[in-house]
Amino acid sequence: MMSLQQVASAAGAIGNQVNAGIPITQAVQRMGQLQPAYTEFWLRASALLAGGGKLSDVIGEVWPKTMIAVIRSGEESGKIGEVFERIEQTVELQMQLRSKMMGLMYPVGMGLAGLGVFLGFMVFVLPMLAKSMGGKKSTSFVFQFSEMLSTFVHANWVFLIVGVVAGLFFLVTWLRTEAARDMVMETLLGVPIIKEALRNMYFGLWANYMSMMVSAGIPTVNALKFTAPVLPGPLAESINAFAKDVGVNNRSLSDAADLEKLNPNDARVLWWPFFISSAFIVSEQTGEIDRELNRVAPALIKDGIRSLERFIAILNVVALAVSAFLITSPLAAYYLEIFSAIRTAG
Repeated sequence: MMSLQQVASAAGAIGNQVNAGIPITQAVQRMGQLQPAYTEFWLRASALLAGGGKLSDVIGEVWPKTMIAVIRSGEESGKIGEVFERIEQTVELQMQLRSKMMGLMYPVGMGLAGLGVFLGFMVFVLPMLAKSMGGKKSTSFVFQFSEMLSTFVHANWVFLIVGVVAGLFFLVTWLRTEAARDMVMETLLGVPIIKEALRNMYFGLWANYMSMMVSAGIPTVNALKFTAPVLPGPLAESINAFAKDVGVNNRSLSDAADLEKLNPNDARVLWWPFFISSAFIVSEQTGEIDRELNRVAPALIKDGIRSLERFIAILNVVALAVSAFLITSPLAAYYLEIFSAIRTAG
């Protein structure tokens, strides 16, 4: 599968060529020059197009499945160039949000670094400093814990190294799975401070996807089902509930989106931002769902990013304070022991 960067690059290149009047068969054939690693795929796709096939029949091999319906709709409506341009914009937005989420790794890394330094002091440095005190046994909890930890590490260092390496390997492997990403996201959505920021960011991204599909000619209910996987667990459930109300229960868009008319435990009441509900209520009057969703998407994303940046700033301060405490506590215990010995001698 292509990375998001590669998808955005390919979508932009195909869209520009098609909108300039170049037949899509030629545009796809030339993509191997832009992406040599996928030359074989693009040549095969070009041959399929030349034989009367459709790009949407094979693009799922290397692109996210959510793009297939959009491309198919663009092929049927004759708006394939516009569709590829919207895909480029949407994927670039998704990359921007992902980069913002990566900002959470900095305070986590800072905390882990502080813990590593703390353990280094406790296992290697503090026992050496204790010897400089003439072999006198300290009654300090920090010194006693350091001695116990040092003895354990020196006696089992081989098993500890193997265990840490194996643990990191399995952790990294697990984090790459979809189940792990879903678990991490659902955990973050349970944190009050960051919950609203993530909700707004994801619904802003979803609104962009939804707008793209509706403008490509995909029926609203189908577009809701296609775009629900863009959202993490409970947020996706709210979209599926909305699609069921509109498509199966035959409720109007405004009734199904009006949070005051829903059960208090409904996923839409629990998760939907005001702007999403308002966009569907207004769109029933205007008949322009894509326009209303495209209008609210930037506001949701901007608000979500601003809240996330505030949360990360607070987390950085907390991580710095925790790291400073972990790093200085062993030395502080050592100097307190020295001062105690000086007072005793005095």
